[in-house]
Formats: sequence, structure tokens, C-alpha cells
Amino acid sequence: MSEFKSKSFDFFSYDYSNPAHILLARRLIADPTINEYIKNIEAFIYEDTGIPLNNAYLVGHNDDLVGYINLYEKREIVDMDYAVDSTFRGIRNASGETIGSQIIRETAETIFDSYEFVKFIRLTIAASNIRSIKAAERAGFKLKDHFFEGNEYQLHRKK
Repeated sequence: MSEFKSKSFDFFSYDYSNPAHILLARRLIADPTINEYIKNIEAFIYEDTGIPLNNAYLVGHNDDLVGYINLYEKREIVDMDYAVDSTFRGIRNASGETIGSQIIRETAETIFDSYEFVKFIRLTIAASNIRSIKAAERAGFKLKDHFFEGNEYQLHRKK
């Protein structure tokens, strides 16, 4: 089972024998908002490749399962998809940061701290997905490029 931790979150691969994992996967797969922006989430959510930067993870926070990330490493770039369970969308921490923004920021920090070769992390966000755009920008990502179906946001390693 692949896993890692950040300051506030636990990231772990899907466990077919865990009822909480089954319930979260079903909710995420059935969520029309998530399906609008993440194509084929069902094909990836169960995946445990054993390769840390090419793997899907469920996200735990304070004994709750709150979301999902999928990482794809291509040389010195890591592409990241993420989704927050509808129960937790819009919830803010003590500093006013949404849980989505916090997941993005802490995942990026953990990747940069753990993998020196990673130069930047990329999120591709549909232009219509305003909530995710705001979360990425709050997490420190900057708009790099516009294209037909969305926007590319990047966070570069601090020098």
C-alpha cells in the first residue's frame, strides 16, 4: 500500500477491504461536478502502482476521508489531479484556506521536500472550474498557459 504524509493530511492508496474507502470512492465517482472535470476518475482511483509519483491516493484529514489526488511524474514535472468530497468543499481552516487549497499546497510542499529532481508541479484546470482555479492560486500556483479546454497552472521549486 502506497502512502505518504503532509503536515495536515495522510495520503494512501485505495484499500478494497476498507468500507470507508469504498464509500468515498463511490461518492467521488458519482459526483457530477467531479466527473465534469476529471475524466475517468473510476479508472484511476483504485490504482496502486507502488510508484510514489505515479499513483492515486485517497486523502485523509482528522480521521475523515476528504478527497483524492492522482500524481503523474514525467521526468522533472509532476502533473496532479485532485478532487474534494462534496461534504468538505468550501470548509476553511483557521487561517481561512479551503481544504482543496490546503491539499494542493501541502502535496506540492511534500513532493518538493521529498524529490529534489522535481522542477515544477502542474495542474490543468478547466476554465469553467472557478473553485479549483481559486484553490490553485491560493496554494501558490500561477497561470502558465491558456488552451482550448482549460488553463495550465504551475508551481515551480523555490530557489
